Amino acid sequence: MVTEPMSAAQKLVERMSVERDQRQIAVLDTHIWLEWLLWRSPRLEPLRVKHAAGHLQILHSSETLAEWRRVLGYPQFAQSPDQIDALCLEFAELTRCCALMPDAERAKLPKCRDPDDQKFLELSVMGSADWLITRDKKLRKIGKHKAFKTLGLQVNTLEFYVAKQP
Repeated sequence: MVTEPMSAAQKLVERMSVERDQRQIAVLDTHIWLEWLLWRSPRLEPLRVKHAAGHLQILHSSETLAEWRRVLGYPQFAQSPDQIDALCLEFAELTRCCALMPDAERAKLPKCRDPDDQKFLELSVMGSADWLITRDKKLRKIGKHKAFKTLGLQVNTLEFYVAKQP
């Protein structure tokens, strides 16, 4: 049997489907975003490289974007309105927006001790994230709940994430 050679478009589609299968999905908490976009910390280089190569898709929701904007407005960060707008745009360009979790589904999730952190867990579940990367101890603690483990969600630090990468 003779097979036709694949067209460039077919090769691209095949490569994209393989890449999609290999791409990880992550949610980053606000502190990680501060390190990435505001402080440009070299600690985040493994995430930047993986994201730039298309191996990491990062999610946001309207709630996490609103928190990002609010935190950037804190006096200790000394950001002008134009700087805040630019950082919010960069945040949005690096991420994929995910729908908010319906209230009925929210009620089924374990509750984080800090209500401000619940949005990151909900986003992780709604976006079928593999990772929620955070420094927050309360988030990491609730991330060990069987409800999240069953979904395959790992809630842990950047260092743990990097150590688990091939």
